[in-house]
Amino acid sequence: MEDKRIKELYRALERLGQAGEVVNAYGGAEGDAQNSDGSVLMEFIEYIDEHYPGEKPAWMEAFCQVFMWQYNSIYEGVAVYYTNFYGFSDSHRIAVAADFLRNSGYGAIAQQFTAGIADCGQREAGLSEKEETAAQVNAYKRYLEEKGEIAKQIDAWINWNTEPVWEFYFDILEEHKREMLK
Repeated sequence: MEDKRIKELYRALERLGQAGEVVNAYGGAEGDAQNSDGSVLMEFIEYIDEHYPGEKPAWMEAFCQVFMWQYNSIYEGVAVYYTNFYGFSDSHRIAVAADFLRNSGYGAIAQQFTAGIADCGQREAGLSEKEETAAQVNAYKRYLEEKGEIAKQIDAWINWNTEPVWEFYFDILEEHKREMLK
């Protein structure tokens, strides 16, 4: 059975492209904040989470990781992303995305994306919620001590270069449209 939801997401993506909009992970459409299609990136993330749980193809993992990277940067700063504060950006996922960006012609994004990589570590099993939160806060503090200046530079780059990141999202989704519409 064909999935109407994914078709509508691709129609929204097409309308945004035709309108010349730039869309970011946090604020939606930059040219027209009221554009109802502006949430399409978040909707793609939700669709992917629902339909592709677990290990994802490299292109899809890169899409998800760049989205989380940009979203965290705009909302709280990239240190949150690189320390895997919310459990979505472990070192394996970051490495898959970095390799994909480097090997797929997204050099400018790859350069910024890889500049902030640190030992994100894995979340420890068996910790209480309080212990896990304390561990994440400590990891965040260590990251800022070690890479705080680089994180500020990456945040600035992300905020001033939304267009190439949008082009990455748009291109990768269009390139894999047939796969997604199966």
